[in-house]
Amino acid sequence: MTSGVRLIREGAEALEVPLSEDAGDALGALVERLLRWNRKINLIGPCDETEAIDRHIHDGLGLLRTLDRPEVRAVTTEWTDIGAGAGLPGLVLAIARPDWRLRLVEPIGKKVAFAKEAAAALGLDHVEVVQGRLEALETGSARGALSRATFAPDEWVERARDLVAPGGLIVATMGGDPVGAIVDAAWHVDRFTLPSSGAGRTTALLRA
Repeated sequence: MTSGVRLIREGAEALEVPLSEDAGDALGALVERLLRWNRKINLIGPCDETEAIDRHIHDGLGLLRTLDRPEVRAVTTEWTDIGAGAGLPGLVLAIARPDWRLRLVEPIGKKVAFAKEAAAALGLDHVEVVQGRLEALETGSARGALSRATFAPDEWVERARDLVAPGGLIVATMGGDPVGAIVDAAWHVDRFTLPSSGAGRTTALLRA
């Protein structure tokens, strides 16, 4: 077992997120591929393996604390990741939960190229990678949608209401321990800390 895979598994345990052995290995392979590309083509900014795992893998796994809840899975296991960048967190969710379907939407070509190549190399045929912007997507075409750091949380929730079909779910991700209208209106709120850095994260789940 590599040090990266060990760190991923330890983080999943700390986050109380079930992770299979195969998924842990695949996430380790994703990190290796991501860092290799990042040295040549800037995808995620300067970072070492520990930072990449904490900031992108554990952050993505933290979403499962909410998305894996039975009452959430009863609504949908199909998620659209808007502004997916290099496929994060969408690829993390797809690896951890191979029975889900993920649509990754990103306008920047080099990031789309990486996400497509990584999905193919890791055998993630339940992942669709789309180059484009939120505005180009069909109204009501998602059952569940999430976006990480592409928009301010209140702007994201407003924009997502056109994308997500009535009765679907919108995920807003925020740092720290925020308060305000989004948290007040949420169906479910989860707070956790990233295992390596200790940075705070909040996930708010809203009905469309």
